[in-house]
Amino acid sequence: SGEGKTITDMEVDSLRSADRPLRALYLRTISGNVIASRFIDDKGNVRDFSSHDKKPDSITRQAEMQDTIWRHPPDTADFEQLAEGKGGLQLAISENAYEVSFKRPAVTAEPLVIEGHLILAAATLRPVAQSLRVQDGPDTREYKFKELRYEVLLPEQVRPGDFAPDSYTDHSHAGQNSTRNVHLTLQALGILSHQPQNVQAAVDIVRHPDAHIDVTGVLPTRQQAQSLTQTFRALPGGGSLTIDLHSTDDPPTPGRRGSSVELTPQISIASEHIALEDMLKNVLRARWGADVPLQDEQVLQVAREIVMRSNKVDRAAWIVNQIGTKDFRNAELADMNSQDRQLWLESLLGPLMICHAELSGIGSLLGEDETAESTPEEDIGPIRSVRELATTADSLRQSADRLNRLLIADFAISPVDSSTTASRAELFDQLAEVRREESRLRVAVERLQRAAKTP
Repeated sequence: SGEGKTITDMEVDSLRSADRPLRALYLRTISGNVIASRFIDDKGNVRDFSSHDKKPDSITRQAEMQDTIWRHPPDTADFEQLAEGKGGLQLAISENAYEVSFKRPAVTAEPLVIEGHLILAAATLRPVAQSLRVQDGPDTREYKFKELRYEVLLPEQVRPGDFAPDSYTDHSHAGQNSTRNVHLTLQALGILSHQPQNVQAAVDIVRHPDAHIDVTGVLPTRQQAQSLTQTFRALPGGGSLTIDLHSTDDPPTPGRRGSSVELTPQISIASEHIALEDMLKNVLRARWGADVPLQDEQVLQVAREIVMRSNKVDRAAWIVNQIGTKDFRNAELADMNSQDRQLWLESLLGPLMICHAELSGIGSLLGEDETAESTPEEDIGPIRSVRELATTADSLRQSADRLNRLLIADFAISPVDSSTTASRAELFDQLAEVRREESRLRVAVERLQRAAKTP
């Protein structure tokens, strides 16, 4: 706001075709509800939807700038149009990014973007952040965008409805569907939580805003894939699940050529080397004694375990974020009966416990002081609402992703001349941040479970 206070947080999903003008934009609340969307077809025709107006807005109409600024996530061509050309653009260069900006006075009474800042990652030149300041008469608002995730999908991974207006959630219809499959989603999550960890890590259960449920994954064996498929199908209402489970030993489909990836030039690693090798050696000497000779393989094994545990933390945080912020709407959580609420809490607690155990393991491998392993429950700030839980779950996912990238950069095998991206202090700071957020969520879930069991 003009007073510098955050009014609200939302998410924008931007889907773009690589070879056609197709584009889709979705505006979602933190809980995952779609409240507006925009679709651009092959011919450039635009159709807008809003939760306030269920029918498509096929007629161009003048809309308030505050209602439409979400349609401008970071994009170089769009930013140039907002700046009304390249003439007024300025460039600032830093070590890891380029910042393109413009600023102009408000010369009309109509809403106008008077200032913009676009951040491009230096390595990829991809827009990753943006701020836009809008002047509307005496009022000023600032909109800040930050990239949360970025994916490039193969054609077969794109669903037909992703770019189709028909996939927009009609809330009355979605409400009817949600009452039928909330329990089904929770049961499916419960089945997955009782599988071995390698199976849990290979399967995704995603409930979309239109209440459609996808179960996807690639399991180690065909027998496991078939068995789990049958288990999901046996659920009451399991026929409404879209189950797409495969295995690494599936025979090739007749008539279909296998895909291959060729790297040119080939990447070669001169020798097995990790960026923070000296740090690990010091930790192992302190643990085993300075007189015990260290083998390179011992150091590499510890490094591999750190990366493996980090991947598990990242995966668990993603699951917590999916269940806590995207699979269920606030109204659905409020309407859950006691049995479903317990299933929801158990689905959250499982990955949180995995996250907790792996974080402790990482800290131990890095030589963390055991007395600093956990924070007393009374010192953890309580989570007082579903919205706050969702915000914390999303923050955990982002923090875990950053920790994973730091640990991979510093402990995965890399060329000898690679540079360290984080110091020991930075690693421990990020580890502590992930642990605080995990602890807040775990304590909140455990408190809710105890409260639900109290007569």
